[in-house]
Amino acid sequence: MKQFSAVEILYLASELQKLIKARLSQIYQQGRKGLILQFYMTGKGRAMLKVRVPYACYVASEKEQSAAAGFCSLLRKKLNNSTLKALSQPGFERILQLDFSSKNSLFSLFLELFSKGNIILVHEGKILAVAEKQAWSTREMAAGRPYKLPPAVADPRAFSDEQLLQMLKSTNKTDLVRFFALELSLGGLYAEELCLLSGLNKKTAPATVTSASAQKILQSLKKLLNSKPFPLVIYENKAAIDAVPISLKYYENYEKKSFDSYSEALEDFFSATAAEMPSRYDSEISRLKAVIQHQEEAIAASKNLIEKNRRSGELIYENYQEIKQLLEAVNAARKQGGWEAVKQLQKDNRRIKFVDEKTGKITMDF
Repeated sequence: MKQFSAVEILYLASELQKLIKARLSQIYQQGRKGLILQFYMTGKGRAMLKVRVPYACYVASEKEQSAAAGFCSLLRKKLNNSTLKALSQPGFERILQLDFSSKNSLFSLFLELFSKGNIILVHEGKILAVAEKQAWSTREMAAGRPYKLPPAVADPRAFSDEQLLQMLKSTNKTDLVRFFALELSLGGLYAEELCLLSGLNKKTAPATVTSASAQKILQSLKKLLNSKPFPLVIYENKAAIDAVPISLKYYENYEKKSFDSYSEALEDFFSATAAEMPSRYDSEISRLKAVIQHQEEAIAASKNLIEKNRRSGELIYENYQEIKQLLEAVNAARKQGGWEAVKQLQKDNRRIKFVDEKTGKITMDF
């Protein structure tokens, strides 16, 4: 299933600027991590921003069936009739930040479009509500905790020729395409595109790139990040495989369909690939299946332990006199000659399998 790259979020954030100053008239919930934000735009009417983290975010043509759950109810309480003051991409993160003004209070709604995805409502730096509790080594997504962005990634818009060349010389990545994807935060598709735009072999070792080539990379990077929007849905064997905000050399020989906006392209793409999109219940079903599997494994382990202990009890009962005599012999040997005497007794008696001097435990076999 397609997930947004930072490049695509850059173009999407630019397109969604048209929602600035719109009033948020209603919020609907679709599953645990899906929302429809219904805006009213003066002179233009309704606009519905459909959010399904981490997969989708676009202005939809119509509202789908939905309901209000606990998370949605809290969002409605805080955000209904508020005004969207700003919409941005923090740094070069795969995150959209929506800032609302409501009754002299400011709220931020963070749409995290990476990994498992999340929706977080924040007031004065503190999390009020999250679609899903999550925790990493550097950040915790839970009500009452401070909201922290992920560890900062490189923002390729800020590089100079010298900085880029230094990064190329010091990277441990073995080829340009991996360097572009990971250290320039472009992701796989746009790393491939940058190789094509700059005319460099994607398998080139970064350390071998010359100053002139570094300048060409930077020029191509600026072109990639500042292209005129030309939204497309890409097809392969008649099946939709991607939706992109700009024309790409990488998809030059693919069948394409153009749209007036990236939102329209995304809506068309996700409609065409709806069967692949996890349903609103899939994550909960997966979670419950995992719980059931864990419980079944725990029950099976408990049954095995019960059977093992039952059999041990039967053996002790059946051989009580012999066990008693062996323990008495071990204690007597230890008093007379210490553990060496006990070990000699072990050699002479096939029932004694193991003697642990540190714990004083004797293992017998019946």
